[in-house]
Amino acid sequence: MINWKRMLVSASLMCLMMPGGIGSAESKVIEIGKLPQSASEIPASFKNPYDVAAYSVAAFIRYTENVAEGEAMLNKLKGPEPLNPFGKQFLRDRLRGKEYVARSYIMGTSPENGYAMQAPYAIKVESNPYSFQEAHYARLLLTSSGADNPRWIVLREKASTGEWFLWTYEGVLADIRPPKGASAWD
Repeated sequence: MINWKRMLVSASLMCLMMPGGIGSAESKVIEIGKLPQSASEIPASFKNPYDVAAYSVAAFIRYTENVAEGEAMLNKLKGPEPLNPFGKQFLRDRLRGKEYVARSYIMGTSPENGYAMQAPYAIKVESNPYSFQEAHYARLLLTSSGADNPRWIVLREKASTGEWFLWTYEGVLADIRPPKGASAWD
């Protein structure tokens, strides 16, 4: 007798693991030659969520240098729903005095080198089998050199245009290991 339930589960798992298919895992390194300094230097639109994730890191870094420019960049990346007062306060709370958190997503940085960045700025963005389970949303992972595990960032696709935007980023700004020598315990 055929066990249909078992066959369905097996077929579903095979689809999840197929390269390039729904539920596949992928790792991309996005290089940005020069970090944007204003919203006008960010591309007009994004057709893939990996690029939005990388440019979000660039916007967080700019925020640590210039709050107004950083907010403008994040608003452009967020598209139809700009930062609200809670989002602005969250950024202030997480990045004030901890500028290194944003820089930690640039490859080559580390607590030992004070999260010093070098051009070109490379950002590792990954997906896993669960990243694209919900239509029009992408839960991607960003690798921080100061954390033990990658951090989630969620992007949302505008169905009418196919453009991707920043949706949630709170996990990306979680605390990490401070730069070497910054702690009284070093």
